[in-house]
Amino acid sequence: INIGIVASLSELLAVALMRVIKQKYPQVNLKISVGYSGHLQDWLVAGDIDLALNYAVTSSKFIDNQPLVHEKLYLVGPADAELNPEQALTMQQMAALDFILPFAPHKLRTVTEQGFKAEQQNLKIVAEMNDLNIQKQMVKEGFGYSILPLVTVQNDLKAKTVTVAPIDQAEFSRDIAIGLPRTRHVSKLMHAIAYEIKQYAKLAVENGTWRGGEWIGD
Repeated sequence: INIGIVASLSELLAVALMRVIKQKYPQVNLKISVGYSGHLQDWLVAGDIDLALNYAVTSSKFIDNQPLVHEKLYLVGPADAELNPEQALTMQQMAALDFILPFAPHKLRTVTEQGFKAEQQNLKIVAEMNDLNIQKQMVKEGFGYSILPLVTVQNDLKAKTVTVAPIDQAEFSRDIAIGLPRTRHVSKLMHAIAYEIKQYAKLAVENGTWRGGEWIGD
């Protein structure tokens, strides 16, 4: 079974999913494919993966998406930026900053561009990365700021290598969904594993492991 996970969730979910599935379904050979949202949708439709944990989009004739978790996005800066997680920044304040973002049409890039446009503020992009770890490292080294969910930087926050601040604009949020294909048969085993993943995600939100997450699933 091949499960696709959006890159910004892989650090939280990959090991946990391996643990859950090996405990309950030890006979299953688990593969985990990490990618950006557009890649995961393409892989799911093509049959390269069996299930995806990805950005929630409207279900289509190809994919059945079930929303699970709502997350606010945060401004992420280096440790010496001393951002305050209790003090939201305005778009006018953020317009003065240099940003390191993923390539378009990555979902976080799209949300960021739409948020700045809605407030008629200029977005200054100084670098673009197609790798999340490199993107975070550039922020840590002080080359600029980024916009990410808390779950993506929770280990970095523990290590005190980044600081974060909320954004005073409702546009900056995302929903995560579990996606199954509609164009081919989904086995009982795959439905059972999807259920286990949903239960783990709900527990992770409730116990704070999924930092910044709000459960919106069934």
